[in-house]
Amino acid sequence: MANQGGKPLTALYQDKLRLFKSLEMLSRQCAAVTIDYRKLPDTGITRLQALLDERAKLIAEIDALDVEIAAREEGGRDSTAAAVRAEIAGVAERIRQMDAGLEKALERETGMLKEAVHQEQRGQRSARAYRHKPEAGEGFFVDKRT
Repeated sequence: MANQGGKPLTALYQDKLRLFKSLEMLSRQCAAVTIDYRKLPDTGITRLQALLDERAKLIAEIDALDVEIAAREEGGRDSTAAAVRAEIAGVAERIRQMDAGLEKALERETGMLKEAVHQEQRGQRSARAYRHKPEAGEGFFVDKRT
């Protein structure tokens, strides 16, 4: 069962573990990115987007590997891969915790950005209210009955 026309199941799990560790490293880098909405060309957002794109590629690779592993495990689980599966679960939990922290940070930054937009809009409304309005000028009347 370990070798059915390809890599052994344990090797597939090792590949999956390697991908999960790469994903964990990218998650750490995402958590380290600082986002400052006050900077107009914020490189933090750009860097975060690039990291998230890399993560999406890794996740696609992991999904493809999961399909291959599932096909191999149809006959039953390989007990030699149990330790690797446990390590993968630990790495996945650390990634989940980092993602939760990143999500909270992004929600906080989004809230601060929304508040800044509301303050700017209030300032613009009050500026319009007190701005000098041009006079309409003198009107004239045209009598068409003559």
